[in-house]
Amino acid sequence: ISSTTDVLMVKSGDWEVIGDLILPIEVPLLIGPGTSLRFDENAILLARAPLLIRGELESPVHLGPKGASWGGIVVLGVDGKSELSHVLVSGTRGINRNGWQLTGGITYYESPVSLFRCRIFGSQAEDALNIVRSEFNIAECAFEDHRSDAFDGDFVSGQIRDSSFRDIGGDAIDLSGSFVRVENVSVTRIGDKGISAGEASEVEVFDYQSVS
Repeated sequence: ISSTTDVLMVKSGDWEVIGDLILPIEVPLLIGPGTSLRFDENAILLARAPLLIRGELESPVHLGPKGASWGGIVVLGVDGKSELSHVLVSGTRGINRNGWQLTGGITYYESPVSLFRCRIFGSQAEDALNIVRSEFNIAECAFEDHRSDAFDGDFVSGQIRDSSFRDIGGDAIDLSGSFVRVENVSVTRIGDKGISAGEASEVEVFDYQSVS
């Protein structure tokens, strides 16, 4: 990782990360096309500044495990928006260590985020993606092969559009206390509910397709 005065950058290439990757407070991280980061078992990427992960169609960014799984991504208390574009995230498990537990393989807590053309697959976590008390936008993303829920939004506002959910053990979309627009979304082989909306959530749904 190299740095300028206001951002950390990862040079393109295949990298093995030893232990947790914990970023300095209020210093964003930029990861560009053609970069692969592979993490130890149970290791995490922890950020308290925006994550700017920007792959390209023919040169995506891949975040995954060295072995079967890793803890995943955690972004905490960030005012600026994180961006994930053309990113593959695989094999997350969530966090359970020394009394600290997070259900999400990818967690954004009070941290706005935009995901565009991302593929999130093979998560063993309770929630493959958990966004809490944040604004978000998910567009043209694929959620595949998750043990439990794919997306869990708690007290969030945003939209999910032009996206697909396939082979999900729990709910495809699980919302609590949220205001969300779902448009042109397909769900295939879902173990529980396609959309679960509780705790006074308001959900607008357009062009929703469910395939058994």
